[in-house]
Amino acid sequence: MNIVLACDREYEIFLATIIASILTNAGENDIFIFYILNGGISGKARRNIEKLKTIKDFSILYIEVDQQKILNCPVSPEYHFSIAAYYRFMIGDILQHEKRALYLDVDMIVLGSLAELHATDLRGFVLGAVPQNAGCEQEDNIRLGLSRDNTYFNSGVLLIDLEKWRCLDIFSSLLETTERIASVLKWVDQDVFNVYFENNFYVLEQKWNYASEFVTQDTQCAIVHFMGSDKFGVDASKYLHQYVAKTPYRAFPQHYARPKRYMPEDSFARRIRNALKPLAARLMARAAK
Repeated sequence: MNIVLACDREYEIFLATIIASILTNAGENDIFIFYILNGGISGKARRNIEKLKTIKDFSILYIEVDQQKILNCPVSPEYHFSIAAYYRFMIGDILQHEKRALYLDVDMIVLGSLAELHATDLRGFVLGAVPQNAGCEQEDNIRLGLSRDNTYFNSGVLLIDLEKWRCLDIFSSLLETTERIASVLKWVDQDVFNVYFENNFYVLEQKWNYASEFVTQDTQCAIVHFMGSDKFGVDASKYLHQYVAKTPYRAFPQHYARPKRYMPEDSFARRIRNALKPLAARLMARAAK
């Protein structure tokens, strides 16, 4: 399996953690080649990742990204997006001799084998992705000038037909789209993907990209996505702690856990939040059908 991950120095510990989760939950016959789109990963981080071969063997290649090609792409510090968000635009050119690749954001935990996902029949589409279910999709469609019935998707999990990607020169088209809609971008690369692939992608099951805030103990999902700046303020953060413990880092430094408003266990606000969680989870499960 060709697994592509993009990372800069800020997210080194997340890179090791997602790889640890992939290896831990891999099938016996799963074989991995990790392509790391490198935004300045340290030598120490590389050595730490090599130590993960004690979980399961793998191959890994660090690809130095030519940032000059995406230098004019706007970033969004307000929403914690850096230029690294656009690295995935270049996947087709970087993996020149591969036919298929699975791109994953590094702020994820994989809870099962990726073999089923990687082998998914895209039925002629260039791209497979999971619809976003954050409650603001209609607002995003309006902001981007997309049709009201457009299925806005999350760009954290992308299953890509690389041959079609190169044949259609998707990279150039994404750059052109970025320039055209720069004034209305909010979710940077994700907005660009949704404009270019408007209702023209293969819809993957929700289980392959499940928002961490909706995960409960009864949730059946294969990939948990810790979106947003507060990745540790949800119950599902137990998975981050579980799998970072399998890496040489052992634990996340304190500064990664952003302070959150304290709510006593018996507070009205906490009771309301806890009461709504099962409903939100059921709605997510229904949307995935």
